[in-house]
Amino acid sequence: MNAGETDVKALDEQHRTPHPHQQELLTFWHANSRDGAVPPRASFDPTAFPRLLPRLALIAREQSDGGPVFRYRLAGSEIAARAGRDPTGKSFQELYEGEYLSAGIAIYNKVIEQGQPHLSRNSFQVPNNAGLLCYDRLILPLTSTGASIDRFILHITVLSQSSKTKLVGSFTTFGATPKDN
Repeated sequence: MNAGETDVKALDEQHRTPHPHQQELLTFWHANSRDGAVPPRASFDPTAFPRLLPRLALIAREQSDGGPVFRYRLAGSEIAARAGRDPTGKSFQELYEGEYLSAGIAIYNKVIEQGQPHLSRNSFQVPNNAGLLCYDRLILPLTSTGASIDRFILHITVLSQSSKTKLVGSFTTFGATPKDN
């Protein structure tokens, strides 16, 4: 486990997490986990959590010729806005590099190995030097086949973001725009 990370498996029996939205998702996960098995993907309807959607992502583990690939199947609007790009449909390899990519893949592999939720604090350097995003992330494993963990719910709770913001209409955008550089 990297410095600053907290394994949800070590949380107490009340399933406490640092944010009520993450508590809500963790409660859902435990309610749908039968006899210690990972809940089925079909049990999770993202629209049942409307206020969480902006900070929610669904990630799939897919097989390719080069081995397993993690791909964003759905990413909330706040995730896309704060990261400076929409990750929907893109693999981790298309989006990240270096230590951040390696650490991300390692965490998802650990979640697969343990079959348990994962909670950690992390930071992400937004592309184009648009700031540093610090957040807590909750990763909940799911199965689409009943045989293996191949889907994940990701929820982020933003702690801070050091970047330029700009009011556009009634929306706040994060990061530098091309004309700001």
